[in-house]
Amino acid sequence: MYKIAFTGHRPGKLRDISAVKSQIRQFLSHQFELHPDLLVISGGALGVDQLAAEVCIELGIPFVFVLPFPVRVFTARWNSSSRAHLRYLISHAVRTFVVQSTFSMAGYMRRNEVMVRHCNLLCAVWDGSSGGTANTVRYAQSIGREIHFIQP
Repeated sequence: MYKIAFTGHRPGKLRDISAVKSQIRQFLSHQFELHPDLLVISGGALGVDQLAAEVCIELGIPFVFVLPFPVRVFTARWNSSSRAHLRYLISHAVRTFVVQSTFSMAGYMRRNEVMVRHCNLLCAVWDGSSGGTANTVRYAQSIGREIHFIQP
C-alpha cells in the first residue's frame, strides 16, 4: 500500500481555494494511476486537509483521518457548518484515528508526526511561511521522507 499524507494551510492562507483543489486533484489523479493501492492520510483540519479528503471522495481514493483530538474537542471553535462538513468527510473515511484525548498545542505536531511516519510521500501545500506546515515539512525532511510541494 502506497500512502500519501497531506499538510498545508488553512483557508485564510489560500489565495485561490479552487485552484489549490484543482492542483490536489491533478496530483492525486496521477498518483492513483501510479499506485492503484493508494491510501491518503489527512489531518482533518480546515483548508488543505479537507480539500484532500474531498478530492479522495471525488476520485474514489480511500483515505484515513488522523485527528489530534476527538472531534468535539478538535472542532470546539468551529462553526456548525464546518463541524457538519467534517462529520460528512469522516463518514467517507476508511478509518479515523485520534492521537490524544485532550487539547494541547503540542497535539497538532504529534498528529503531524504520526502522519509523516506512516506515509511514503508527504504532499505539502505550502507558501514557505512559518507555522504548522513548515514544522511538518522540517520533520519530514529530518526523517528522510520524500516531499511533493504544491504552491498555494
